Amino acid sequence: TPAVKVALERTISDSIACYEPRVRLIDLTVAETSDTNDLSITITFALKNTDTPITITTLLSRVR
Repeated sequence: TPAVKVALERTISDSIACYEPRVRLIDLTVAETSDTNDLSITITFALKNTDTPITITTLLSRVR
């Protein structure tokens, strides 16, 4: 649901800000795939001393 996506984005963003001070968050996207009930999370960040963006994508899936 949209509320879950917003809450997840906020939680991830807050966690990065709190626990990883060496990075600057550029973009954070949580996308839902309706056919498999998965969430695709894409995080784009840069180390504070560089301008080179790094992008990580991961997939959250239901277990049951």
